[in-house]
Amino acid sequence: MCDVPCSGDGTLRKNPDIWEKWHPLQATGLHRTQINILWKAFEICKVGGRIVYSTCSLNPVEDEAVVASVLERSKGCLRLVDTSNSLVSLKRRNGITKWRLMDKQGNWYQSWEELPPTLSHLPHSAFSTSHPDIGSYNLERCMRILPHDQDTGGFFVAVLEKVAALPTKKRVPVSTGLKTNEVLVEKTEEIQEEQEPDKEEEELKEVNEEGEENIPELDQKKKGKNQQQPKILNPEEFFPLPPEIEPHIKQLKEFYGLSDGFPFKNLFARKSTSKDGLPQKVFYLPDSVVEITQNKANSRLRVLNTGIKVLQRINPFEGYRLCQTGLPLALPYITKRIVSMDKADFEKLLMADQGCQIMKLTKTVQNTLNSMDSGPCIFALQTSLMQFHCSGARGRAGCTVYMRSHERKLLLQIISPELFQIKEDKEIPNKEKEQDKQKEQDKQKEEEKQKEEEKQKEEEKQ
Repeated sequence: MCDVPCSGDGTLRKNPDIWEKWHPLQATGLHRTQINILWKAFEICKVGGRIVYSTCSLNPVEDEAVVASVLERSKGCLRLVDTSNSLVSLKRRNGITKWRLMDKQGNWYQSWEELPPTLSHLPHSAFSTSHPDIGSYNLERCMRILPHDQDTGGFFVAVLEKVAALPTKKRVPVSTGLKTNEVLVEKTEEIQEEQEPDKEEEELKEVNEEGEENIPELDQKKKGKNQQQPKILNPEEFFPLPPEIEPHIKQLKEFYGLSDGFPFKNLFARKSTSKDGLPQKVFYLPDSVVEITQNKANSRLRVLNTGIKVLQRINPFEGYRLCQTGLPLALPYITKRIVSMDKADFEKLLMADQGCQIMKLTKTVQNTLNSMDSGPCIFALQTSLMQFHCSGARGRAGCTVYMRSHERKLLLQIISPELFQIKEDKEIPNKEKEQDKQKEQDKQKEEEKQKEEEKQKEEEKQ
């Protein structure tokens, strides 16, 4: 079983924090490592044995590209197993044979040769076009498990079988009669490694006379100097909101029109507070998590990740606003500050780097924004295909969304993919720039037309 390190983009539903760190080229940094792990697994696998390769990512660079690279390197010694008759109740999609890569700016590339010099370090094998025999690898036998098919996470699974010994390169001494040289020769062999059980690991877990487990500390040298230990989370690290925040919570409740059903009792803060004693961020914890983290008996509990960030402090002199990660929780209770938009207005909002002017939006949206005071709000997009809510703000003359540049571009690609057709110049189309260019062309045509009319009048006069 090779459940390799991956970008984890298939787990966004349960771990939205991944989105803040994710970018389109993240998978390319893991691609070579994933290939090496899978290849090593087959080196120690017997002929006739099978290896399950899996990731919690839907990026083909981490999935089909890795499988294709290993199959190509094996020269026929490995094959993909048909699993269509296994786990028949599991809904899955077939693997793909064509894909392309996108950079952080949203530019698409079909092959490694199309990359600019700044991206020439990316691996050749990450592209489908780099595998000339990809059609013979039966990549459709791979399994793609999509979240919306069966209410799961996103996964990729491939079952490969070793049908012959792998081709390996080994240095062997060759006598020339004069001296011994080392030459590199091709040799096909079966590599088998016998691993003895680690006695140190067996001794780690000791049981004392009372039956309690003692976990002795490993020697610092064996741990490694750079190895980070999991952070120990004490119950005090998540603490109830201080009394000083009560006026801000009341203001927030009135500002967004939050109904009484909102779970205020489940809001907690971390130890990172400002000088006035108010937390910078407020998290939501479910009842079951509250029971665990607030129980002093769990002081040794190691928690790596928990809670949903719901509120973010605007600045030391103002209150709090709803965070994007907390919107799914808060939306059922919000009755104010929601601005409904059509697709065209939402595009303008996402394409404006410095905020969108209210006067550029439709009259209906203008009236809605002008009827509310400046401050945080929620922009809602509703189409026949999707529904999306975005945390943002209304300023004096404009409005903006609380999203970084690459997030806005990626969301724009989902909403309006027609704006991102592949072009030779590899530039992201900008709708406003195209409109300005068209206006300039129309203006030039109008000027030429006027000159032609003046010329005709002058000729008639003569």
